[in-house]
Amino acid sequence: MADKITYDLYLIHNKIDEGWVTDLATRIEKEQYQGRNLKVFFSKWDIETGQNFVLTLNNALTNSRFAAIILSPEAVISDWVQREWTSALLKDISGNAGRIIPVLRRNCNIPLFLRVLAWVDFRNQLDYDRAYNELIRRIKGENKPRGVINPELESATSPFSILASALIEPISPDIVQEQLESNCYPVIGLPMSWFRAQTHFNSVSEILQNIEKRNSRLPAFIIKEHDIICLNDLHDAQNPLSQLIDPGLIREEAIQDIFTDSLRKPWLIELLNKCLMISLFKKGIAFDNDHFRYYFIAPRESNERKERWKSPKKWSQRTVARAVIQDDILLRWEHQAAYMQFINFENRFVLLIEPTWTFTKDGKRSLEFKRITRLAIRKMYRGNNAVVLNDTRFWIAYISENRNELRLPTSGQPIRISTTPYIAELAVGLEWDQIVPDVVSNPPSDWDNLEYKDNETSKGEEE
Repeated sequence: MADKITYDLYLIHNKIDEGWVTDLATRIEKEQYQGRNLKVFFSKWDIETGQNFVLTLNNALTNSRFAAIILSPEAVISDWVQREWTSALLKDISGNAGRIIPVLRRNCNIPLFLRVLAWVDFRNQLDYDRAYNELIRRIKGENKPRGVINPELESATSPFSILASALIEPISPDIVQEQLESNCYPVIGLPMSWFRAQTHFNSVSEILQNIEKRNSRLPAFIIKEHDIICLNDLHDAQNPLSQLIDPGLIREEAIQDIFTDSLRKPWLIELLNKCLMISLFKKGIAFDNDHFRYYFIAPRESNERKERWKSPKKWSQRTVARAVIQDDILLRWEHQAAYMQFINFENRFVLLIEPTWTFTKDGKRSLEFKRITRLAIRKMYRGNNAVVLNDTRFWIAYISENRNELRLPTSGQPIRISTTPYIAELAVGLEWDQIVPDVVSNPPSDWDNLEYKDNETSKGEEE
C-alpha cells in the first residue's frame, strides 16, 4: 500500500492568479525543511485528467500542514474558492493552530472570518521578498526573529558606554511600502472662465444691502480692484448681481490664464471657498466665521440630528449634532465640524478636510474659544488614525451626496472635486502594521457614534 502523501502547504486560488501562484509554488518547493524540500499541493500540478478531483482536493487538504488562501477580488467571489477555504477553516475554526494563512495578493473585500487571521501582504512587488520570507517562516514553524545583543554592549561597564554604543549603529526602519491616504481631494474640473465688472460698491455687505431680491439664487462673488468677480454669468438677468453692474462693462477671463497669474490665482481660491460655503449651507452645514470651521446646524424641533452616509461598502448613520442635557438643563450643543478649504498644493487645487468638533450654547451661539478647544480635545483624544480617516471619509461622502464627485454649481461648468483623495507612498514603515484592506472601507458601525465622556459637571458648564 502506498504511503499517504503529506503536503506542507495547500494552495487555494482563483485561476486568474494561476501564473503568480505557479511562481510562488515553484520557489517554495526549493526551500529546505527538516532535511527535505517543502512540498506544495497545487491543483495545476497535482490533479490528473480524468481523476476524481473533489476526492483529490479533499485528501490533499486533509493531509496538508497549512493552507494558504490567495486573496484577490476574483478569488473572494469565487464559489469554488469559498468552498475550499471554508473547508480548510473547519479544520482550525478558532485559528489558534495557525493552520490557515491568508495571502493578500491584491486589494479585495476580505471575508469576515479571515480578517481576524494574520495575513501575509504580497500586494507590493517591491516587498515580495519580505512577504515571501514571512510565509516560509510560518510554514517552517520558526519563531519571529528577535533582537540580538551586541557583544560590545554586554561588555560595557557603564550606562553611558551602553548608550554610546547603541547610538553608533542605530536600528534601521523596516523597508515596507506604506500607502497613506491623505485628506486632500483634487479639483478635477473648473468653469472655463469667470466674469467681472466694475462696481462702485466697496464691500460685500454694501452689495448685499443693495440687491433687491436676496434669495438662494445669489451666487458666490468677491470684490477685487473695484470689480465684482463671479463664476456665474453676469450677463444673465437671473443673476441678482446683474442689477448692480453695467452690462457693457462685463469682462470674461479664462480660468486657464488666471491659474498662471500670481495675482489672480489667490482670488480664484477665495472664490472657490465662497462657492463651497454657499453649497454646504444648502445641505444644512454652516460656517463659523469666528472659529473658521464648518459644522452641522442643529435641528429646530429635536435634540439631535442624524445623517446617513455610505462608506465604500455599506450605509451607516451617525449623530452629527446633539443637545447635551443634564438634570433637564441644556448644557450645550455638540456639533461635528471640519476645517474645509481649497488650497494650492504643488500647483494644483485641492479641497483639504480636517474633521473636528464645535460647541454652541443653544445650537447657534458659539461657546468661548477656550472652552471649544478644551471640549474638542476631550472628544477627539481617543480617536485613532482609523477613526480620523473614517471621519474624513464621512465628510467627503456626505457633502458629495455619496457620489464619485463633489459638484459645486455655477452657471456654466460646475466645480468638480474627486472624492478619491491623494495617496502618499513611503518606502519605509512598520512591518506587519498595515490595516487590513476593506476594514476602513467597511468600518464597524460604532465608529460613527463614538461616545467620549468629558466629565464636565453642570458647575463646569457655567464657567
